[in-house]
Amino acid sequence: MSDAELSARLVEAMGVAASQEAPATLVSMTIEVVGQGAAERVETKLVRKTRTLIFMSAEALAAEGDLLASASAVYKV
Repeated sequence: MSDAELSARLVEAMGVAASQEAPATLVSMTIEVVGQGAAERVETKLVRKTRTLIFMSAEALAAEGDLLASASAVYKV
């Protein structure tokens, strides 16, 4: 899986998770790729939600549980 494909999976997963909280628009995102391979799963987490912003984080993990990439994002509600 290329870095671009891995990043796209993180962007999509956090967008879906953020939109479950409220209709949201992406403001900023940081992605750190730390490994190579196919992402078996992407885990998202709501870090904080304010009246106007949603803060999300995500990790892309290989089948063995190794971290491939992590990301953080801010969405405007």
